[in-house]
Amino acid sequence: MKTIFLGVEGMTLENLIAVARNGAQVQLTADAEEQVLKSRHLIEQWVQDEKRIYGITTGFGALSDVAISKEDTRQLQKNILMSHAAGVGKPFDEETVRAILALRIKDLARGHSGIRLSTVQQLAALLNWGVWPIIPEKGSVGASGDLAPLAHLALVLLGLGEAFYKGQRLSGRQALSKCGLKPLQLESGEGLALVNGTQVMTAIGGLAVFDAIRLSKLTDIAAAMSLEVLMGSRTEFDSKIHKVRPHPGQAAVADNMARITQSSEIITREDGEVIQSSPKKLASPAHRSGCLFYANDLRMFCQVVRVFDEGQNSGYRHKPAQNQGKPDAGPGQDPTQSLVAICEQDDEKKDQQGTGWNEPGESGQ
Repeated sequence: MKTIFLGVEGMTLENLIAVARNGAQVQLTADAEEQVLKSRHLIEQWVQDEKRIYGITTGFGALSDVAISKEDTRQLQKNILMSHAAGVGKPFDEETVRAILALRIKDLARGHSGIRLSTVQQLAALLNWGVWPIIPEKGSVGASGDLAPLAHLALVLLGLGEAFYKGQRLSGRQALSKCGLKPLQLESGEGLALVNGTQVMTAIGGLAVFDAIRLSKLTDIAAAMSLEVLMGSRTEFDSKIHKVRPHPGQAAVADNMARITQSSEIITREDGEVIQSSPKKLASPAHRSGCLFYANDLRMFCQVVRVFDEGQNSGYRHKPAQNQGKPDAGPGQDPTQSLVAICEQDDEKKDQQGTGWNEPGESGQ
């Protein structure tokens, strides 16, 4: 079985799909393990020195000015999971949860959160054993992060919550027992590290982006095959034509269509004929569906691909151990807006334009 190594470097969309849909296992790289251990050492030192660090030695949100004793820190980390696990709706399916787990492990493997190595390894063990925590679909705070769904995921580490294993719906403790794992007791900062992030929205978006890439390729292939059946011409894919109307998406699809049909004997014969009297050859439905339908959307699509690629390799809000050995007293960055904005932009475009589809012969794109 294929193993995907997760470390401080980037994770590809293909690797995400291998884990989510093809059953690939995950393993931390040696560099990642070293970085996680190093950052954890800093957290433990700061707790020992009673330094003021948000969510580790203080409360959360409005209680950030309340000091938390070393004796209460374990309960604090458990409480943040229990209080945020308030999602509703039907559970995400297995491939989505596996994608979430992979991205969550990938983020923690960067070694900025201060989480213990044993906690990250337990997450990896859940994924590799085929345990997928039950995460309700509704409840994400969106731009403020996937706090509720990630809390449902993390509860299983403690033997709480619920999970599926080999088709059975089990309690978190039962699921761990089936795999020979024991419930964890979270230490300082770990509850906060586990719930802060946007791995849920990134996983959903990443799977959709991969499917969209495949659909775009299949559309061009289907269009090329249709062009052959219609005995059409590929002269309409000439790059000089598309420079006149400089849509990058249109030019890219036309170039792809030209390459797909390059070795076609049928289309090669038709290229030499006068085609003005044949509407089916002059403006074939294949040309419209393969080029014009995606021309105005491909630029945005490329932007979506870029944003989600950056998103799955980004760190998230609370990274107390990333400040060159100095404690970060505040709640940290919130880089979730880019993911939310690109999704909302796409939805808004759909609302304004509908499907963008026009039947052959109709005016439109």
